[in-house]
Amino acid sequence: MKKADKRQKIIKKIMRKFKFLNIIIFLCLCSLQIEAQDFWENINCPKEGTIQCLATNSQGDIFIVKELYLYRSTDNSQNWEIISQDIGSVESVHISRTGRIFVESRTNNSGQKYLLYSDDNGNSWERTTDMPVTCLPGEPISLDINIFNNDTIMIYKGMQVIWTYNAGETWDTVTIGDFEDLLITGLVYTEEGVYVSVGSYFWPPEPEGGGVYKSSDDLLKWTCVAFEKTSVKCLISDSQNNIIAGLDNRGSNNMIDKSGMIYGIYEQKMVINDNDRLFTIDDMVLKFTDDYGQSYTFIGDTLPYPAGVVGGDLSKLYMGQDGHLFYYVMYEDDCDYILRSKESVNEYVNTENIYTEEEEVRIYPNPASESFKIRYEKGDSEGKPEIRITDMMGRTIKRVEMEVDGEMMIGTEDMPSGMYFYTISIGEKSRSGKLIINK
Repeated sequence: MKKADKRQKIIKKIMRKFKFLNIIIFLCLCSLQIEAQDFWENINCPKEGTIQCLATNSQGDIFIVKELYLYRSTDNSQNWEIISQDIGSVESVHISRTGRIFVESRTNNSGQKYLLYSDDNGNSWERTTDMPVTCLPGEPISLDINIFNNDTIMIYKGMQVIWTYNAGETWDTVTIGDFEDLLITGLVYTEEGVYVSVGSYFWPPEPEGGGVYKSSDDLLKWTCVAFEKTSVKCLISDSQNNIIAGLDNRGSNNMIDKSGMIYGIYEQKMVINDNDRLFTIDDMVLKFTDDYGQSYTFIGDTLPYPAGVVGGDLSKLYMGQDGHLFYYVMYEDDCDYILRSKESVNEYVNTENIYTEEEEVRIYPNPASESFKIRYEKGDSEGKPEIRITDMMGRTIKRVEMEVDGEMMIGTEDMPSGMYFYTISIGEKSRSGKLIINK
């Protein structure tokens, strides 16, 4: 009996140790979770209704549309006020770089669409002429509106492009093809012309007619210039007017493609900051690329979104004018969760995977002709750097190892004229950049 009691005491002692160990493990996991979420913060917003749209100005004021009301917060989301009492139902909000606020509305009876704009942060409004588009009951509520300046506004709906060059005094419209089950998914306005992406929201996609189209003659004629018969889900441009198309990545393992001078990346949600760093979301994890998808840096862990809230095609990644990233889910009942980066991503640097200031990488000449040199100064890193040169399709052209604190000449005999990417890696650190070969 005494032996049995002794065994019981030993078992209880072991169980207490395991219980203590489980507590330690739990606390460690909590610590890791908080650390992974250091990039994001959850900001408050009115709970009632679903989020239809979000926009910010350069001062950091936040505007959201919920249940056809326009809300504004000027104190970092601590307080919200409805500012649409005098303008009726609001379906979306957009802000130009100069701070002019545009909201979309429609007449209740006919479904006729029109815009209103404000130059005093939403305190008073002016109405434009009616747009040549109506939305009947059962159709999608809001249009995809692109504000390029106070006068140039371009809108797409289905396969139609609607535009004005005089702030809505007059409107024009054109239909780009007649493709069943396809619609315009993105629009970019550049000095060289206007580009639109065309894709399918059905699976498997019906890509006939899909691709990137361009017009340079006042939007009357359109030509497919890239990714013909491919479902393209979004379209953006950088500060150098390079066009980046988000290709339908379902069923594909490729990371990057290129057609003409338009880049194609297999991503469906993309935004770009003032430094041309492209952000996207992969399986609810935020990542960025500085080389058009050749390499990525992941930020944190899985997005800290509440249980039961599912993203999918209804989630939205938005780049605020003040440099903050936003992530939210549209049309989720009574959703008051909006994620915002704690800092401006224009200054954000992932210090775990970059070189120190003491380390220097130089590639010259660039553009190069017959050869180029790579010079590397080690700094405090250990090991030998590896250099990898890839083409626009992501294929490795060269892979060499160089001596630390040295210089290496690389010939270009097997590299036709064009753009390439170099990646210099040492340990877990890497640096990438562009290399131009011009023979």
